Amino acid sequence: MTRRWLNLFGIIAVVFALDQITKRLVLDSLALYETSRPIPALAPFFQLTRSENRGSAFGFLPQ
Repeated sequence: MTRRWLNLFGIIAVVFALDQITKRLVLDSLALYETSRPIPALAPFFQLTRSENRGSAFGFLPQ
């Protein structure tokens, strides 16, 4: 492989790892539909709310 492809796969791996880490942090620290304002100075503009989207495969039919 060329160096260009290795760099691309490296970036993809880092982004994927950061995505999984932030998802785990949210799952461990927030209850479902709980809201957090992690940076008080940005509270009017930035907040996190935990929600779930099961998609149509698992959320289409009522339980």
